Amino acid sequence: MTNRHYWSLVWFKAVADLRAEAARSYLGALWWILEPVLYLAAFYIVFKSMRQSADDVVSFLLCGLVVWKWFASTVMQGGNSIIRSAALMRQVYIPKYVFPLSTILANAFKFLFVFTLLILFLLLMGYSPSAIWCWLPALLIVQFLLVSAVALLLSALIPFIPDISDLLGNVILLLFFLSGVIFDISKAPEAIQAYLYLNPMAILVEDFRIVLVQGIAPEPVPLVAIALGSVFTLGVGSWLLLRYDRIYPKRILR
Repeated sequence: MTNRHYWSLVWFKAVADLRAEAARSYLGALWWILEPVLYLAAFYIVFKSMRQSADDVVSFLLCGLVVWKWFASTVMQGGNSIIRSAALMRQVYIPKYVFPLSTILANAFKFLFVFTLLILFLLLMGYSPSAIWCWLPALLIVQFLLVSAVALLLSALIPFIPDISDLLGNVILLLFFLSGVIFDISKAPEAIQAYLYLNPMAILVEDFRIVLVQGIAPEPVPLVAIALGSVFTLGVGSWLLLRYDRIYPKRILR
């Protein structure tokens, strides 16, 4: 098979994974819509019951949660994608990059559903689109590069260092609390802000919020830095996957 066929396989496997996920429940793909709707509605009800006017808080929180969920899901599933494909590797040769890339693509599709619902929710809440929303494609591309880079690198390392998989859930939970998902980093003490902004997700969560909710353009320099760092990490992860492509089955199936 040529590289073109393998890239077609990435697309096919991503679609197959989405169909398999949909087939596991009675409502099927409808859950891709119902789950985020219930997810958004639950937080709205909770904060609305706590405060008479909680609309701003709910919008603030939901922007962070939706963006974070894309990162966390892709990193967790993509990072473990090779070791979870051991059964398939016993049957046929497939380049190992197919597994993380198909997972990344499938999660990107699901995120677009959720993000579309978030946009509709914000419109219903009275937020009006502005020219600043033109920044959204750039933010989406930068985050796609970031989640792809982290997932690809972890997928290359975990078969050799399984302990990473055991620690990954705890690390992601820690990052959740350090990424400003549930609080405004800009209001934290300045001495702490400098360290929190070393986390790329903290920057992206804040940028999505200020674009969607406040109508303020983000600083381009940090976004460029994240994009360049992600491209470099993608290169490292890709090199590792290609370099040890034939070694992974021996590590996983031994």
